[in-house]
Amino acid sequence: MSGMDGRLRPTYIDGMLLGDGMLLGRERECARLDEYLTRVRSGSSGLFLMTGEAGVGKTSLLDYAAAQAPDMEVLRAGGTESERALPFAGLADLLAPVRDYLGMLPAPQQTALASAVALGPVVPADLLAVCSATLGLLAAAAAARPVLALVDDAHLLDAASARAVEFTIRRLGWDPIGLIMVTRRMPPGTGRPARRWPEASPGGPMLEAGLDQRAARQLLAGRRRDIAPTVARSLIDGTGGNPRALIELVDALSRSQLSGLTRLPDPLPVEGALRRAFAPRRDAFHDGMRLLLLAAAASTDLTTLRRAGALLSPAGDLTLAEDAGLVQVRDGRVEFAHPLVRSACYYTARPDKRRAAHRALDAARDRNRQPAPAGRRLTADATLDVAPDLLAGAPADVLVTQVTHILPSMEFVRELTEAADAVLAADTARAALLLALASDMGRIIGQTGFAVEAARRAVRLTDGTASTASTADSDGTAWLVSQAALAQVAISTGSRAAGRGVISRLLGHPGVQRRHPVVDFVKIRCGQALTWCEEYPWADEVLGSVIESGRPPGPGANLRSVLAALSDLHFRTGDWEQARVEAAQAAELAADEGAGGEVAVALACAARVEAATGAAEASREHSARAISLARSANLASAWAMAVTASGFLELGLADHPRAATDLAQAAALMCAQGIKEPCFLMWRPDYIEGLAALGRFAEAREQLDVLDLEALATGSRWAAAAAARCRGLLAETPPQAVALLEEAVALADVSAGRFDQARARLCLGLTLRRLRRHSAARRELDDARAAFLLLGAAPWAARAVSPAAGTGTARRADPVGTQLTPQELRVALHVAEGLSNQEVATKLFLSPKTIEVHLGHIYSKLGVRSRTSLARLVLTGRLLPDPIR
Repeated sequence: MSGMDGRLRPTYIDGMLLGDGMLLGRERECARLDEYLTRVRSGSSGLFLMTGEAGVGKTSLLDYAAAQAPDMEVLRAGGTESERALPFAGLADLLAPVRDYLGMLPAPQQTALASAVALGPVVPADLLAVCSATLGLLAAAAAARPVLALVDDAHLLDAASARAVEFTIRRLGWDPIGLIMVTRRMPPGTGRPARRWPEASPGGPMLEAGLDQRAARQLLAGRRRDIAPTVARSLIDGTGGNPRALIELVDALSRSQLSGLTRLPDPLPVEGALRRAFAPRRDAFHDGMRLLLLAAAASTDLTTLRRAGALLSPAGDLTLAEDAGLVQVRDGRVEFAHPLVRSACYYTARPDKRRAAHRALDAARDRNRQPAPAGRRLTADATLDVAPDLLAGAPADVLVTQVTHILPSMEFVRELTEAADAVLAADTARAALLLALASDMGRIIGQTGFAVEAARRAVRLTDGTASTASTADSDGTAWLVSQAALAQVAISTGSRAAGRGVISRLLGHPGVQRRHPVVDFVKIRCGQALTWCEEYPWADEVLGSVIESGRPPGPGANLRSVLAALSDLHFRTGDWEQARVEAAQAAELAADEGAGGEVAVALACAARVEAATGAAEASREHSARAISLARSANLASAWAMAVTASGFLELGLADHPRAATDLAQAAALMCAQGIKEPCFLMWRPDYIEGLAALGRFAEAREQLDVLDLEALATGSRWAAAAAARCRGLLAETPPQAVALLEEAVALADVSAGRFDQARARLCLGLTLRRLRRHSAARRELDDARAAFLLLGAAPWAARAVSPAAGTGTARRADPVGTQLTPQELRVALHVAEGLSNQEVATKLFLSPKTIEVHLGHIYSKLGVRSRTSLARLVLTGRLLPDPIR
C-alpha cells in the first residue's frame, strides 16, 4: 500500500495497526517524525530521542520513519543483551551500508574504524579516533544524499558503540544527518539507570506511554477475537495500555476468558521479554523484600500484607520498595509503579516462593492465627547455599577482580590484613596478595602510612618469586600486585625515583606481556603512577595497552578505571576534549555498575575539565556530587580531587576567597594523607596564587617553600616551573617580578604543558602592563590568550585581554574577533595556521561540511574572501576577541 506521494505505507508494523498512513494511537508522534525528516532533508541535523517502556511500540515508530525516507540513506542498528559485551558490535551494524566511504577518511581514522568494526587488520584501540571516524564517515555519506540513522534499544548498545554515537550526537552540524534513537524508560527499581544522552533536537524527547482507551480498544478489536467490553477494560487497565502486552494476552487467553465466562488471572500473566523488562532488579532488594513484593502482587490489601510480612521476612514492610519508587501505599492498598511491574513480580518468582507467599497470605487473613516467632519464619534464604569465603578460598586472580568491586573502607582493609595474618604460615604468596590489596585500598581511603607498610610487607614476602610471575599461579599474581602497590605508594609519598624503578622492572617482566585481568589491574596502577611523575608518553602507552581492539579490559581492570586514568592523563597533556569525554564515560559506567567510589573520581575529573573551560554550573554540580559521594564513603583521595577541582574553578573565575577556602581543604586532606608528590593533584600552585591575590603573603610563602622542597626532592619539571611562576607572583617589587616571571616563562616552555605555559605568560603580561611596558605586555597577553583559546580555557582567556588603555596600542573600537562565536574563532585560528578543512575537522572533532559552513560564516562576518586574508588578521592580532565572550 502506498500514499499519494508514492512513499511506502505498510499496513502493519510490529503488530501495530496503521490508520491513514499513521500508526494506531501514535498520530502525534508520526507527525513529529515527518516534521523532523523534513528538517533533516533541508540540512538541519540533530538527535531525535524517543523513550518509553518495553513493548510500547518504539520499534514500530522506527519502522514508520524508515518507510517515510526512501530518498535517504537509511542506517539501522539495535542494542541486544547478548552483544552488550562485544565492543563496536552496534557500530558495525550501523555503519555497514556506508562502509564504501571509508577511503575518504584520514588514514589514522580509517585504520582505527576499520579495525573496530572488523573490516581491517587489528590495531591498538583508539576510542577517540574511532569516534571521530564515525562522524567523518556519516558526513561523507551525507554529502551524497541525506542520512537517516536509526538506533533501536540504545540502552543495550555495547559501551564502545554508545560512546561513538554520543560523540557524533554532540557534533552534528550542518550535514543532512538525522539520528533517531529509542531507549527504554522503566518504572523506578526495575532497571539500571539509563544512559544520559545529549539533548535532543528542538521539540525535546518523545516520551512514549501506553495507548489510551480509544486506541487500545481499536488494537484489541483488530485481533479479530470476541472480547467482552468488561474484559477489554480489565486487559487495558492490567497492562497500562501496553500494546505488546495486549497483543500477547489476547493471543494467549482462552475464548472463555476473553468472553468473560472464566475469570482472568490476577495479576495478568506476562511472558518473555516483557516479564524480564518489568521485573525488579535482582540486586536492588534482598530476598526477603522480593518475597514481600511477591505477596503484594498477589494481594494488595495493606493490612493483610503487614500480617503476612511478619511471616515472610524479618524486614516486615515495604519501606525499601517505597523509597525506590517501585510501590506506594494509598488508601490502605499497595499500588505498583506500573501494572506490568506487579505481573512481573509475581510471575518471575519460583513456584515454591509463590506457594510460600500464598500460605502467608492465607494465614494473615485468619485473624485468630498469630505470626510465627522470628526463628520459624519462612524466608527466601532457606534453600540458598552459603558462598565460599572470598578471602580464604577464591583463586588469586578471582580475588583481585572481586576486590575491585568492593567499596573501599577501613573495615575491609582490616579484614584483608587479618586474613593475610591467618594464612601467613601456610601460604606466604596468598598473604602477600592480601596485603598488597589492603595497601591499594588503604591508599584510596587516605591511609597512606598503612598503605606503605602493607606494600613493603607484601614485597618482602614475595622476594625471590619474580621468576614465577610469568605464570598464572598465585605466586606470580602476588608478585605483580605487590610491586604495583609499592610503586604507587612510593611515588605518592615523594619517592619518585624508587617508584619509577619498580615500574620499570615490573613492566619489563615477561609476566606482564600476557593478557590477563590481573595484568590489566597492574597496568592501570602503573599508568596512574607514571602520570603522577610526569611520564606522560609512557603512561599513555601503558594505559592504552589495556584497551586493545576487539577486547575490553578484564573485570579486574574494568573500562571505568582505565577511562578515569586516561582522563587525568589527557587533561594534563592538554587534550581536554578527550579528557572530558573519558571522564563522562567513566562516571556513567561506574554509576551503571554501582561503583560509588569510582563515580566520585570520574566526576572530579569531569569537574576539573569543566572548570578549565569555564562550564561553571556543570563543574560545581559535579564537584558537589563527587564531594558528597567521597565524604559519605570516606574516600580521601576522591574528596581531595573534588575540592581541588572546585578551587581551580573559582581561581579561574577570579573568586579568590572561595578558591582559597576550597584549596585550604585540599591542603588539609593532602597533609593528612602524607602525600608528598607535587604532581599527585597539582593543587599547591593554585593555592599559592589564591593566597597571594588575597594579600595573605606569609601563608603563600610557606606553601611556596613546601613546593620548592617537593620539586627538589622529586625532580618534578612541572613543580619547578610552577614554583618559578609563584615566586614571580610573590616578588616584593614589579621589576623583580618581571625578572622572575621571565625565568618562569622560559622554564615553562621547556618543562610544562600548554596551559601552564600560557599561565606563566599571563602573569608576566599582567605585570608588564602594571609597569606600562605596553608593547611587551600585549605580546605576552596575546600569546597567552591565543593558547588559552585553542585549549578552550575561556575564563583564563578572558583574563588575558589587553585593552588599548592598558597597553597604549591603538586598536579597533569593535575588534573583528568579537563578531565570531567561540567555535568559529577556533576554526578561524586553525585555518590561519594553514590547516585544511579536513585537518581542522579532525582537530575539532567536527565534520568537514560543518567546518565549511563555519568558514563561510567567518568570511561573511569578517569581510574577507580567502584563507590568506584570514591569516593576515591573525598575524596582526585583530582576530583575537576583546573581550572574550
